[in-house]
Amino acid sequence: RKLAGTLGVEERSLRLELEKLKAKKTEQSSRQEARSSVTISQTKELPQEKMILSCILHHPPYFSEFEQVFSDYQFQGDQARELFQLINKFMKMDRELFSSVRLMNQIKDSSLKAFASELMVMECPEGEILDKIFQDCLKKVKQTLANQTLQEIQTRIRRAEATGDQKLVMSLVQEYKELLAGSRSSSEKT
Repeated sequence: RKLAGTLGVEERSLRLELEKLKAKKTEQSSRQEARSSVTISQTKELPQEKMILSCILHHPPYFSEFEQVFSDYQFQGDQARELFQLINKFMKMDRELFSSVRLMNQIKDSSLKAFASELMVMECPEGEILDKIFQDCLKKVKQTLANQTLQEIQTRIRRAEATGDQKLVMSLVQEYKELLAGSRSSSEKT
């Protein structure tokens, strides 16, 4: 009322304008939330997984090498997993005819197509440099898997200690030490 009196405007029209401003502010905040959720979903993709997929799209023979090393690997990022499954499907049909362009033509989902396009436009060097990048990414994935396994064993050790099963604790500690030694020796070779 005071503000309306000070401004020399009817109180009712001032209230209407305030309501409009509140509605705009709510709309803007919901847009910002939507943008931030898109950003969050894009960051779920691991950089080494993205680079592996980019290498495969640029040089399809890397698919066979990846498949030999990680026959049952599940990509952690949703889009990376979905794209790899699609690549796998097309490679199983006919490896010789596989091409990134044909793959892109088969992708129906617009967000997956945008993700694949992003990977295809990533600058990918040729020859030894590309091979080194690919091998480095494979090592990172191996290390990530080893770290996950170590964490799982630590959890199992804590559970076994809580139940008082010393035999299981000793067995798990031994498994942990062996895996830790194996992961250290493989990282020292690099």
